[in-house]
Amino acid sequence: MRDVSRATPWLLLSVLLSSRALAGDVLTTYCVSCHGPEKAKADLRVDTLLKTRVDEATLPMWKEILSRLETRDMPPKDKKRPSESEYDTTIARIFADVVKVETVLEAKRPRAMRRLNRSEYANTIRDLFAIDYVPGSDFPADDALHGFDNVAEGLNLSPTLVGKYLATATQVVERAIRIGDKPSLRTQVYAFEDEKHRYADNAKPAGLGVYNGNAHLSFKPANGMARVIYIGGPALFARQHQHSLHRQSGQNEGVWRLNVRMTPRSFPAVEVASFTLLGGDGRLVAERDVRIDAGTKEVVLNVEAYHDRSAEEIGFELQWTNGYYQNWPNRRNPPSKDHYQSNHWFLYNHRLVDGKWQEWKPSVPEESPFPYFENVEFTISGPHHDLWPPASTQSLLGSYLSDGDATKVFARFLPRAFRRAVTATEIERLATLVAAQRAAGLDAVAAMKVGLTAALCSPHFLFLVEVPPATAARGTYQLSGFELATRLSYFLWSSMPDDELRALAVGGTLGDPAVLTKQVARMLANSKSAALTANFARQWLGLDKLASVMPEPKLFPNYSESLRDATRDETLAFFREVVAKNLPITDFLDARWTFLNETLAEHYGLPAVPGRLLQKVDLSDARRGGLLTQAAVLTLTSEATRTAPVLRGTYLLDRIFNRPPPPPPPNVGSLIPDASQAKSVREHLAIHRADIACSGCHARIDPYGLVLENFDAVGAWRTSEAAHADPTKATNHDGVKSLTFPIDAMAELKDGSHMDGIAGLKQHLLARKLDFTRGLAERMSVYALGRGLLISDRGDLDVMVKATATDNFRMQSLIRAVVMSKSFRTR
Repeated sequence: MRDVSRATPWLLLSVLLSSRALAGDVLTTYCVSCHGPEKAKADLRVDTLLKTRVDEATLPMWKEILSRLETRDMPPKDKKRPSESEYDTTIARIFADVVKVETVLEAKRPRAMRRLNRSEYANTIRDLFAIDYVPGSDFPADDALHGFDNVAEGLNLSPTLVGKYLATATQVVERAIRIGDKPSLRTQVYAFEDEKHRYADNAKPAGLGVYNGNAHLSFKPANGMARVIYIGGPALFARQHQHSLHRQSGQNEGVWRLNVRMTPRSFPAVEVASFTLLGGDGRLVAERDVRIDAGTKEVVLNVEAYHDRSAEEIGFELQWTNGYYQNWPNRRNPPSKDHYQSNHWFLYNHRLVDGKWQEWKPSVPEESPFPYFENVEFTISGPHHDLWPPASTQSLLGSYLSDGDATKVFARFLPRAFRRAVTATEIERLATLVAAQRAAGLDAVAAMKVGLTAALCSPHFLFLVEVPPATAARGTYQLSGFELATRLSYFLWSSMPDDELRALAVGGTLGDPAVLTKQVARMLANSKSAALTANFARQWLGLDKLASVMPEPKLFPNYSESLRDATRDETLAFFREVVAKNLPITDFLDARWTFLNETLAEHYGLPAVPGRLLQKVDLSDARRGGLLTQAAVLTLTSEATRTAPVLRGTYLLDRIFNRPPPPPPPNVGSLIPDASQAKSVREHLAIHRADIACSGCHARIDPYGLVLENFDAVGAWRTSEAAHADPTKATNHDGVKSLTFPIDAMAELKDGSHMDGIAGLKQHLLARKLDFTRGLAERMSVYALGRGLLISDRGDLDVMVKATATDNFRMQSLIRAVVMSKSFRTR
């Protein structure tokens, strides 16, 4: 793909502006035959358009023409096409006119202020008050615009959200200010016993017990040890029964520590057991992989979690999962005979009786083929407060409790909360509010809480305020030090600037390129940069949609929630590694490594990886490597019963090159109109492309999907596909497969070149790494700026691409180039 800004440097525009007549001649010569009075494809009349000037009404059409010329999509390859010089001249002329009109239109539009989205709000509260509290879960969902939920124009402020802000601000301040007597430290020990001995027949268990083939456990005060039996799926240590600990309301907030001790029994010679521990509020606290063999005498786990007062219960939940055990017993129906030897869950949960496979449960624990633990004991202690009042309270109030001077509190708090220098008037206004509350009868602490709540409801806290002078033209206002610090911190951390950024803003040195470069490196090394993965990568790659994907269980019986989560986490861990290790962004296209756990390695047919935790693994199989071979991407671009080359091709054009095809025309019809026809997906697509209304776009989309056909609808490798008369009947009850087709992963691109399967696709993508760099730079710029891109931003994008390519396409070079760009540092 050629890019206009590389083909026509800005220095040449002054010469090319006089070429309007030539540009019109080119469009007339090469475009009017398909977009003129005799034929108007896509309802576009170029001949009519040439008779008008570029204005607000025609701007979208001119942008579309510009895009098609830049990518050389038009005219079609079977038509007479312009020379490269004709392309360049025409693009330059249209580009200049579009920039002029867009600049005038943008100057007339009001400048939208960007509100904190849910994630940014929660992170800002965390850093502002230094409290372990995640607010905003009940906020209305933030709308995404241009692919991201942090774009100013998509972040509306509804009456409902205003009410939520007030209620949440009150809760935040209550948690941030804690005074009075220090809560007493309490310790309690729990043991577990076999629930079969605790409940009468047909009694409803109060907690979890052994029934229906699952381990079912409950808390019980320590009065002796008994065996905990694991039969079937993962066992949960429930939080339901915690006796006196969870009845002392208001005295439980703080850090709680858990010690778990248990004795393993019946484990193989070498095995890795995976433990997932959740806190009392359901949040993930820790994951542990523990090597267990016949010589392991005891397993000990130590973790801690912050218990929030809004959680209904105190305690920890422990899930034990081990390889394929974690998927049991998701499916009750026996699989086909072909799966008897490969599906461990089936072999352990069924027995062959009179020639028929039947579900089986052991009558006594010793019959169970499962490993288990006995002598399980929990010791829970808390709340632990190394400092009282907590550090958050002391740093917030300072000497206020002794001298009652609210002015000093707000002089420290407001510059951090508003992310800028504040005036004496702003400080005095809130101090006066506190004084009025005290005069009305509130004590000093309650009055201060009112003032802090008011600050959190201010637009200066809820919005990222950037205020250029009224006379400043778009893109000419240089951000102040505080505004630059704020834009930088919300780009890389999704949170407020820290003390070091604020100090540089106060000193006026943050804008220095050397200082800014150093800060980018420092911030990416900070753990808070995980927000770039959680927010940018998640949305760039569309991973939220994975939760709603439901592959057909008859066709994909091994697809489970744990596998889905592992595939999502692989992709996120992959992105995080590229950022943290400053790897080339071309690793997104092809890499010789990825992150796997036991479940995912088995799904991919790769060498075993012990345990549930993801581990970085070198790949010897060239069929894997890069985003497009990862099961998360392959699954969310498939249908429930089959692969969807059109979805995969569209995804590649959109997410990799940021050049999505236009939406299909209305009433275009189904891709597979007659499901009774036993055809391959390739054959169905060929029929679809035969429709003249579909051929143009599908010639661009389909090849990228067809070369991925060796990956099935959940990302596993295959060499054949079932006939698509009814995919759910690919195998009958006798285990006989219906008609299948060998996978043909060869594809021809619009330019006549060919790709052969995933290897050919990787070669093609690497050959277009500059186009990928530009697409990623565009996506990242939208996220960093919180707005859609303009034609006038293309000069900055040129610089970003060149800077990244010069540094061997390193990820941090791209991030740094975004931060250094004119568009990032101005408004």
